[in-house]
Amino acid sequence: MVFPRWSDQGTTNAKMMEDVWRTGVRVRKREINGVVEEKEIERSRLFTIRPLKWIVLKRKTGYFFRFPAARSYQNHKSIRNKMGRRGIRFKKDHISDLPQSIIETILTKMPLRDAVRTSILSSKWRYKWATLTHLEFDDKCVSGTHSKSHARSNLVNFITRFLFLHDGPINGFALSTTYLRSSPNIDQWLLFLSRKDVKELVLEFGKRKLFRAPSCLYSCQKLVRLKIVNWELAPPLSFKGFPFLKHLILKHVSIAPYAIENLISGCIIISGVYSKASCYMCQPAMSNIISSCNFDKFLGGALSLERFIGRDYFTLYTSIGNTIGKTQMKYQQLKVIQLYEVSFENIKEVTVVVRFILNAPNLEELHISGSWESLSATEAPDLDFWEKECPSDSTFERLKIVKMTHMNGFRHEIGLIGFLLGSSPVLKTMSITPGVYMTEDKSSFLIELLRFKRASTEAEIIFVKDEV
Repeated sequence: MVFPRWSDQGTTNAKMMEDVWRTGVRVRKREINGVVEEKEIERSRLFTIRPLKWIVLKRKTGYFFRFPAARSYQNHKSIRNKMGRRGIRFKKDHISDLPQSIIETILTKMPLRDAVRTSILSSKWRYKWATLTHLEFDDKCVSGTHSKSHARSNLVNFITRFLFLHDGPINGFALSTTYLRSSPNIDQWLLFLSRKDVKELVLEFGKRKLFRAPSCLYSCQKLVRLKIVNWELAPPLSFKGFPFLKHLILKHVSIAPYAIENLISGCIIISGVYSKASCYMCQPAMSNIISSCNFDKFLGGALSLERFIGRDYFTLYTSIGNTIGKTQMKYQQLKVIQLYEVSFENIKEVTVVVRFILNAPNLEELHISGSWESLSATEAPDLDFWEKECPSDSTFERLKIVKMTHMNGFRHEIGLIGFLLGSSPVLKTMSITPGVYMTEDKSSFLIELLRFKRASTEAEIIFVKDEV
């Protein structure tokens, strides 16, 4: 309702507002020749009024223009309870009143670039992002509209300023970018993280060129999880590994043989080694360097290993060593082994596989994938291989699941299947997926599998349909 221009005196209108509030009666006041005339317009129950608008307008114009919408109530007390100080209604700031734990949870779910922007919400949100314990930086931290050099500069400045303003511990740090190259700022970041006793570190750079790891990386002695992609590792000779390391992931990594030995053998506990880097290590001179870094040296000190994943011809490169698993080291804690791209036409690779699983007496799961490429046999078939390498009393007391994929019906594939069936008394399932080179009649392959003796009465052989 538009309040008519009955008076130019703000006090008269203010007095009328007070009358309305006090009595619940709406009146009209008009001044004619110095005489104030009051006329009752309507009598009703009390109204809630919002004088905040009136006050603001009065300060700007000297009088009120608009009568706000009113809601009737039965009593005066209910109105007062819904009014703030001085009769002004205030809305509660739910964002500022959130508990600290919820604010931290919200910030952890946001990209760091957006988390920094939350400082403008209220004073309670200001610099809350500076206490985050897990930091994940990527190319999205800077705008993609600039040139690559400009984006690289902005990313460096963003990370540097973020770490400079950070207050508190840093448990995890991840950097995944295609912008950065060799930069002295990375040395400073890693030095800063080492002083913060960082426990999880992920460093992923672009694939164009390997990035040489700075020496500050090896000062992060409290690392529990380490993932490095597209880096060149050259630790000092005095480096003895990370004593608390549990998870190690290496991809597209160039590393000297002495370094990989120290990196793993110096660890007290390793609960997961994802050694995809093995196929990329020391390229292109892989065959020359890996010869002095055989399988025993590679995992010689990781006796607390619980899970091992070897990808991309891992068995091929570890089989080039002079000795293949001739030591009697036992991996008592090893429960899961996954080996990919194994060529069963190469007797040395088969030897690596057999000796590895024989040194894991408490193995529970075994996953082996044959090579996609059809390789020619490197040596004449050894007809007595399984009798010589696999003692008749060998047993896997805890092996329950065996999964073999890309099987092509080679002699040593069938030999491994027969050995596992006869040495696993608690085996539950063995699934076999044929490979692309199994061109002969699959029925003959199945018949040969059925001839093997089974140590487990509950063992079930599942022949999976050809993969598309």
